Amino acid sequence: MEYILFFTLCLLSAVAGDNRPPTKPMIYAISSTNLRPGENMHVKCNLTSLGYPSITWRWFCDNEPPINGTSIELETYLSLNVSKSIGCRCRGTSLSSYNEYDEFSDLVQFLVFPINDPPVMISLSPMIMSEGEDVSLICSVSKLSDLDITWTWYCGKHRIPCDRTEQDGTISKITFRAEMKYHQQFCYCKVNQSLVHYVAYSNVKRMSIVSEAAVQCLSPMTYANVTRMPIVSEDATQCLSAVTFGATTGLLLASIVALSIVVVLLCVRLKKNNGAKEIKSSDEVHQNPMFSNESSYESLQRN
Repeated sequence: MEYILFFTLCLLSAVAGDNRPPTKPMIYAISSTNLRPGENMHVKCNLTSLGYPSITWRWFCDNEPPINGTSIELETYLSLNVSKSIGCRCRGTSLSSYNEYDEFSDLVQFLVFPINDPPVMISLSPMIMSEGEDVSLICSVSKLSDLDITWTWYCGKHRIPCDRTEQDGTISKITFRAEMKYHQQFCYCKVNQSLVHYVAYSNVKRMSIVSEAAVQCLSPMTYANVTRMPIVSEDATQCLSAVTFGATTGLLLASIVALSIVVVLLCVRLKKNNGAKEIKSSDEVHQNPMFSNESSYESLQRN
């Protein structure tokens, strides 16, 4: 008989313990706790057990008025569009005569990071370089927390090796060797902060590379003029071959001969015209009585 009573009391205690809830509701952030302005935060509260009495749920977020949220028995949900950082917690109450309950959950903080301007890239060296020289670029971004920032650099589709990169929070500097694969490519940087899902690209700068062969073929003065050109083609960076040089020289000589022939023909034509004028002038002198040694008509009449 004593054993039966003991087991009955244990069973009643177990049932009563199942209905007794924890000291406070459990709260969970369903969405990320790091948001951008205008995004929605999602949070949930629940109780594991409270027996049969109904629960009234309310949400409290910073200094905002209490919010009802969406409640289903022992659970409640809250979705809220946020423009600034905010902390929220829930409150569960029950006015049951045999199981009164009124508790707050812990606080969950949602951090809202502002949208920043894209990074700005500046060239520390000329963007027209000879092959093998060092190129230095620097990128910076403002109003961005320097936590968990990663930088990557590109020229066209080529990712620039980062073994010579210096990073100081929101500033990244890279130095790399000028190679022909970067010729006529647009270089830029990319910043990524996974904490707030922030990804942005900088402005671009066009890279022009003069090959080593072109540098060896050109004189210092010619090279200086070439490096001031915004675009240097790959074909122009090769030395002229003997065949090409010969063909160019032949065309030049042919042009000189043609010009000489034209000049000679012009000289002959001018000489003929001058001769005709001299003959005409001589005829006029002979026909003009003022230049004639013969007696005039009036003199002959007097005689």
